[in-house]
Amino acid sequence: MRRSLALAASGCLALAGIASACSTPDPGARVAAGQPDKAGFVGVRVPGDSSRDVAGVGEVLVKRCGSLDCHGATNRNMRLYGLNGARLSTRCDTTYSQARVDGGGVELEADGGPRLVEGPALEITTPDQCGRSTAAELEADYEAVIALEPTIMSDVVAKRADPGMLTVVRKGRGDEQHKGGTRITPGDPADRCLLGWLRGAPDSASCKAAVTAP
Repeated sequence: MRRSLALAASGCLALAGIASACSTPDPGARVAAGQPDKAGFVGVRVPGDSSRDVAGVGEVLVKRCGSLDCHGATNRNMRLYGLNGARLSTRCDTTYSQARVDGGGVELEADGGPRLVEGPALEITTPDQCGRSTAAELEADYEAVIALEPTIMSDVVAKRADPGMLTVVRKGRGDEQHKGGTRITPGDPADRCLLGWLRGAPDSASCKAAVTAP
């Protein structure tokens, strides 16, 4: 009887040791947070041919929410940089023009495409100096948006949660008290642009319409 109890006790201790070893946290373990597409936020810019640029979510948020008295203010936990608001960059993005040859023709590269000449990057002296937000500003805005609620953002990206759970959506739509009021109307181009990006289906046409709207 005593031997049986001793064996049972030793077995329990062994199992407890295994369970303890399995439950020891790994200090080096990391869980990668899901993030929506960065290119869809920053947009795509085609050197030398701005007509082929693809508007991103960032420019939409800068236009609707990036004023100095709102998300351009230093005290905001989601601060936006960009055109007509707080500027992050000191110089505009580099501009390109097509190199010309005598007679007004376009100088071509070996592959037949136009040779692009890099122009000077103007120093930013007024908020609207560049006529657009810089790439560096939009990248900073992307980090600000995805860092606001990383857990919910991960669930939205993984399609485990509706985008409407995110504060940036709720407050933008006016569903939650917001100093700036309703900046995005459900179903309008800005709304389609933002939700399409969050759902992994960027809607560049809606983003462009939202950026170019008066």
